[in-house]
Amino acid sequence: PQLAEATAIAMGEGGKRLRPQRVRSWQFYLAGGLNEMRAKMTRKPVVLTRDKWRDGRHPYWTCDAGRTEADLGRTPQVSLEEGMAMTVAGYRERGWL
Repeated sequence: PQLAEATAIAMGEGGKRLRPQRVRSWQFYLAGGLNEMRAKMTRKPVVLTRDKWRDGRHPYWTCDAGRTEADLGRTPQVSLEEGMAMTVAGYRERGWL
């Protein structure tokens, strides 16, 4: 939820609105399978695959720097919100958004 909210805020600054949507597991799996078929037909790589679906189902995906701070004594130089805003700005400069 935090990542989606930070992305929505960063995207909203440029006039485009991002509304996070819940995607059911079977929908993601189906989209991955269809993309894989498309990749075979076009001979071009795709990002969304069933492997990504498997990765996303892993229960331990987090964006929490707490353990890094505790184990290594390092703190993030920018907040999640600042980092996402910088990422969106960079994507816009390159014409990717």
